[in-house]
Amino acid sequence: MKKIIVILAFLLTTTNTLSNELEFDIGQTKYQPSPEGIWWQESYPRSWSLTPLSYSARWWTDQSPNGWQYGLGYINLGKVSLKAEALAIDFLKPPTSFPVSHWNGSGEVHGITLNIKKNFGDFYVVGGGFINKPTWTENIPDYVWCNPPCSLTYQVPSGIANITVSHKAKWQVGNHIGVGFKYKQTYTEIASYSAQANGDDTPAGYQGRALRASVGFRF
Repeated sequence: MKKIIVILAFLLTTTNTLSNELEFDIGQTKYQPSPEGIWWQESYPRSWSLTPLSYSARWWTDQSPNGWQYGLGYINLGKVSLKAEALAIDFLKPPTSFPVSHWNGSGEVHGITLNIKKNFGDFYVVGGGFINKPTWTENIPDYVWCNPPCSLTYQVPSGIANITVSHKAKWQVGNHIGVGFKYKQTYTEIASYSAQANGDDTPAGYQGRALRASVGFRF
């Protein structure tokens, strides 16, 4: 992954078509929560933080005569968190006398954007690849498991443990697409990004795609 980033950066910084146009923006992201049964249960209290602040930077080539631009960027979609009470035994459903555990999770999605933009005067459409790394760490300070044999009719708490698990974050390929409006040296943009943690048995507390609205400056 580091070699890919270095090569892309080298190509963009050595091409004769590179402009002096740099963009920096701040925005707010809205993640989609994970489905019930992944770190939370409908019948128990929970507290989401799914709309964090985010930031990005992009470099663009000169605009071609027919309105096309190409670029490279970095974006951090912001950190989300989830605090919930839930049963540690998957097949148990409330009401039950089995004690609940407390689940505290957080994570983020960040990565490199490979961008293509079509300008229509002050309006534009942007999209491209999103080489991203989704993260998630979950801590359960009072994980209560069941003393076997454990069944729907027989549950005896066996003990309490402090457990922390993490998604084995790896770089993965996604995409992004959005629309924007330019005014002098500023711009506003709404875009959708891949935000799915794939690859192991520790899923994230978010899923699908993340929607982002941002305001930025061009230099």
